[in-house]
Amino acid sequence: MKSINIASKARARANHRRPRLARDEKPSPLTKARPPKPTPELTWAQQERYKERTMSERVNARLKDEFGARQIRVRGAAKVMAHLMYGVLALTVDQWMKLADHKT
Repeated sequence: MKSINIASKARARANHRRPRLARDEKPSPLTKARPPKPTPELTWAQQERYKERTMSERVNARLKDEFGARQIRVRGAAKVMAHLMYGVLALTVDQWMKLADHKT
């Protein structure tokens, strides 16, 4: 039976990567599938709406990642709502504690 050396396999995989370009060499035009979209200029109202949206998205992400809203393991609307509200309550208390630590 042949022994398998994991480190040698990792080195072999690293050697098969794409070679780096020299500093003066430009990448092939085929490497970029789509050109980047220009960012539109936003009005003042759109900027404010964007700030509010990103703030709510951060809250939703924390609720999912840190407080168990990504995968809910209960059935029934009332149980799901209770599970989510406990997560919102825990998130609110966590934010209050962070604010209290920040003020002191």
